[in-house]
Amino acid sequence: MRLRIVGNITSLLILAAPCAGANLAASPVAVREWILSSIRNPNLALALVFAGALGIYAECIRPGRVVPGVGGGVLLLLGLSGFQFLPINGLGAALIALAFGCLFLEVKFAARGVLGVAGTAALVFGTRALVESRLSQPPVAWSTALGLALPFSGVTLYLLPIAARARRNKRETAI
Repeated sequence: MRLRIVGNITSLLILAAPCAGANLAASPVAVREWILSSIRNPNLALALVFAGALGIYAECIRPGRVVPGVGGGVLLLLGLSGFQFLPINGLGAALIALAFGCLFLEVKFAARGVLGVAGTAALVFGTRALVESRLSQPPVAWSTALGLALPFSGVTLYLLPIAARARRNKRETAI
């Protein structure tokens, strides 16, 4: 077997020349390695974060049900661990923070939907710009950004006023 060394001392790549009669065996991929390689996809990592946030939100709305909170926490942590392998753009993260601020302020003040539309637009563009584009890693697709941001902001704009109304109208019971 002849070996050929390509590269410098910091990145050593050894390529084996094809040999007659060489036995090549594919090693099975462990479940942990398969999960880590799958969540490096920015579309999947973002979907896991959104699903985890909705699970935690469902646990906050109806406390006591363990499955949404635990499942949401696991999905959120899995998605965030996928982001550690990706180049994160500061502008995308700032747009997402702005979106959550706008969605929250839509409930607090009577903005007649202006802040909700601005928050939804910021969430769509923030999720699209969250991961910096490189040749080896594609950015978040438009279909993923729209498919995650529009339902998430719709659910948030629908449920946050209900939760705010429930906090204002506390039930008084006598013993």
